[in-house]
Amino acid sequence: MLIPASGTGQYLANSVKAIRFAARGCTNRPFYHIVVTEVKRDQVDPVIEQVGTYDPIPNEYNEKLCSLNFERIKHWIGNGARVSNPV
Repeated sequence: MLIPASGTGQYLANSVKAIRFAARGCTNRPFYHIVVTEVKRDQVDPVIEQVGTYDPIPNEYNEKLCSLNFERIKHWIGNGARVSNPV
């Protein structure tokens, strides 16, 4: 089953949420999605929503790219989501 990039949007209303990295990519080419998920879920379980990306490998201009949807991050933090230390 393919999961859309924005996530399934399904979650328990009273469960604790976390904003954290979800590892994607290959062994020699890591890539991370910044996602909202339930705290007790495994990293491979479907996410609630993807709110950003992070590419740790520098590009041709020696930049590490990060994109964030600040409106959605503020929404989830306002609703009690915890932000993990690496994020």
